[in-house]
Amino acid sequence: MPTVPARKRVIVLDDDLGLLKAVGRLLRAQGVEAELFSSVQDFQSGAELRRAICVVLDIDLGGESGIEVGRQLVAKDPAMPVVFMTGNDNEGTRQAAMEGGCIAYLRKPFSAKSLMDAVVKASAELTCWLPPVKAGAAPAPRCPTMPLLFRFSALQSYPSQARERAPSRTT
Repeated sequence: MPTVPARKRVIVLDDDLGLLKAVGRLLRAQGVEAELFSSVQDFQSGAELRRAICVVLDIDLGGESGIEVGRQLVAKDPAMPVVFMTGNDNEGTRQAAMEGGCIAYLRKPFSAKSLMDAVVKASAELTCWLPPVKAGAAPAPRCPTMPLLFRFSALQSYPSQARERAPSRTT
């Protein structure tokens, strides 16, 4: 039986403060800790990656490339799942994101379900990740199915809790 992942946090980097806060509220409403950053510099100096399920990166970070940030992240920690989000979708951007190693690509505006599906997938990827084997050894198999191995209790029942609605505003 798989163990419960110690990581229960999603790190989000987006220069759009409104979207950043909305994503943070959505994650917390689903029982997931959210670590939010609005600049690459703050992310690089303060993100606690060892506690993260995944990193959600905006592709256009006010002149900086989220895809490049993602590549650097994967180079440092190949097991860290990366989810990209963008408001400027095109074939070239999608291709660059996939080549950058993302596990999900979200087009803004995206639904709560799309984001949470990506987090669930990231948790399964992280749970399933196995370190490289020694040269000449047979590779160990990847996880056979995500639902059987996914035991992150805060998200396990997510699909039945999902509600597609806009966050309420107080005036």
